[in-house]
Amino acid sequence: MMKKKTQREFSTARFYSCASVAMFSLMGCVSLEERERVAFELVTNEPNQENIQSYLKLAEELQRKQVDEARQAADAATYERDKELNEYFKQYGRTYKK
Repeated sequence: MMKKKTQREFSTARFYSCASVAMFSLMGCVSLEERERVAFELVTNEPNQENIQSYLKLAEELQRKQVDEARQAADAATYERDKELNEYFKQYGRTYKK
């Protein structure tokens, strides 16, 4: 009896947690990482096709975002390196070109 009550309370709490995340994500207030984490929890607790598809979609979006951020950081580092090389070569009357 106690176990069923605890499971029901947990299910209710999880429902309200997921519902609030869904509501905030519609408003744009919850980060992609948070939505992905909640989707992962749903998959581990209730592995059905809808939850799995939702998680896979969010995981793919998160991966794309991380790749884009890494690419931007690499581009910024390359730009800074090129500026430094141009400054170095200007000392000798030359320019560095890719």
